[in-house]
Amino acid sequence: MSGSILQLLNRVVSEIGLDLSVDKMEKFVLFADELNKWNRKINLTSIADDRNIALKHFADSLLASQVLAETANLLDIGSGGGFPSIPVKIALPGLQVVSVDAVEKKILFQRHIARILELEGVSGVHARCEELQGIYGPRFDGIISR
Repeated sequence: MSGSILQLLNRVVSEIGLDLSVDKMEKFVLFADELNKWNRKINLTSIADDRNIALKHFADSLLASQVLAETANLLDIGSGGGFPSIPVKIALPGLQVVSVDAVEKKILFQRHIARILELEGVSGVHARCEELQGIYGPRFDGIISR
């Protein structure tokens, strides 16, 4: 991710009222780099250029952090490459996230990115949402899907 894109993300984050530390911004840079690397091998997202990753994935996802409590339990249905769950988790580290997608390779990427970003409290689940009731029941404070 180029410096100009990092500046763009900084501006957008500021405009939506978030104050992200340097460490959190570095996590977004690493996330974008890994997304681009994996996307060359497997189709995670059609949005592949840095500018649109910053705007259409990161900034769009971060809007959800405006309405979530830091310690909420969030279910992200159909999360694909980890959107919006991973950016929201970066912004709100106390958030507990269960990210669900029916495509296993996307969940494998999410588990990988959560591991290298050292995000605790993120579970990537390869399943369809209708299968979740018996596993999780009504334990979520919020459910999100893009």
